[in-house]
Formats: sequence, C-alpha cells, structure tokens
Amino acid sequence: MLDPYPENRLARVLLWSFGALVLAFLILPTLIVVPISFSASEMLEFPPRSFSLRWYSSFFGSTDWMAALRTSLILAGLTAVVSVPAAFLACVAMDRLGGRFARGIYTFAVMPSVVPGILLAIGLFFV
Repeated sequence: MLDPYPENRLARVLLWSFGALVLAFLILPTLIVVPISFSASEMLEFPPRSFSLRWYSSFFGSTDWMAALRTSLILAGLTAVVSVPAAFLACVAMDRLGGRFARGIYTFAVMPSVVPGILLAIGLFFV
C-alpha cells in the first residue's frame, strides 16, 4: 500500500519508456556536440571529415577565454560553497520545525526561481 504506483505491468513499462525517452533527449545533443568539437574544418559539420584539437588549442591559448573560464570557475565554486550548506540547513529546519515554518522556509527557498518569471511577466505586460 506504500507504493504510489499499482503493480501494473503496462504502467511500469510506460513509465520506464518515458524515462528512457527523457534521458535520450538530454544525452543525445552531447553525443553530437562532442565529436563536432574535434572537427578540423572551419564550419560545423557532422560527422567530422577529419579530427583535430585546433578548437581546444585556440580556446586554451586565448587570454580572454581563460579569464572568462577563471571567473566562471570562481563563481561556480563560491555558489557551491554557499548554496549547499544553506540548502542542507533549510532541509533540516523544515524537517524539524514543520507546519508554518516549513512552508515559510520553502517559500523563501523557491523564491529565486519564481521571482524572475514574475518580473518578466510584469515587464511584458507594459510592452
């Protein structure tokens, strides 16, 4: 009775099929982009006619791209250092407090993903 899905073979097959389709939809673009990145041609073509590391040497040889990469890695590290402990503490607080406090913490935690959509809607309303 604790299982949310009944022991229905068709439902299980459909669920696994849908999951496989979603996974394929997410992975297939990567399986195309990675070989294209090793192409030696000037234009994007799939499958590549010849292979080269020219795009990687161009990327790692550029000071502008290295500065951008350094900035991105610093921001990613700082974001992880701040967000993981904050999310952990929020989860612990929601579990221990429950009720209104848990809903308030949840609302505060979800707000950054909701507010940009609201601001976009307000901006588009005036356009």
